[in-house]
Amino acid sequence: MLMVGNPQMEDVAKLTKNTFTKDTGIKVNFTVLPENELRDKVTQDIATQAGQYDVATIGAYEVPIWEKNGWLHELDSYADKDTGFDKADLLKPMVQPADVVFDCVARERSMAQATDLVAKGHIVVVGVGAAGTTPIRLDLIQDRELRIEGTLMYTAEDYRAALSLIVSGAVDTDEIVTATYALEDAAQAFAAATDPQHVKVLVTVDGP
Repeated sequence: MLMVGNPQMEDVAKLTKNTFTKDTGIKVNFTVLPENELRDKVTQDIATQAGQYDVATIGAYEVPIWEKNGWLHELDSYADKDTGFDKADLLKPMVQPADVVFDCVARERSMAQATDLVAKGHIVVVGVGAAGTTPIRLDLIQDRELRIEGTLMYTAEDYRAALSLIVSGAVDTDEIVTATYALEDAAQAFAAATDPQHVKVLVTVDGP
């Protein structure tokens, strides 16, 4: 499994070892790369259909780009062809609806799944906003008395912690910043930021 190096993905690796591997006996090997390297690697593998990894993580940034290029396919299409895959068993551990469901994709299918999985009178939290319009079933929201809430991905405390790490030198920003533009070239900077080859694009301001 190819994944980006961040605390959330480190938790995934730990949970995989402590639960999935423990329950199934299947060992998962993880390859961790910085965000910019992972994005280039996965995009190249998907575009050439010659990837060496069984599973790779992607973010909300890549989803619309890959969807536009026809690189995304619904899991159902693969599961239907695999006689050894039991769809009914996928959510078997969930013996009752959840009080809170986090939708970190915010697409029509994920929102439909979220509203199906959440208990009546409880909450669906949208953690990542997708560009464009995402249809939802308002009749189900009303009938099941559900609440849809949005949440910021990063809090003020997260920013303070990140700045402290940068100031201390613990984080090498040279590996993250892939382009720098002067203030008068801000329009070019925004255009460059849409290029998947870039990770972080900065606009510099001279003087106070």
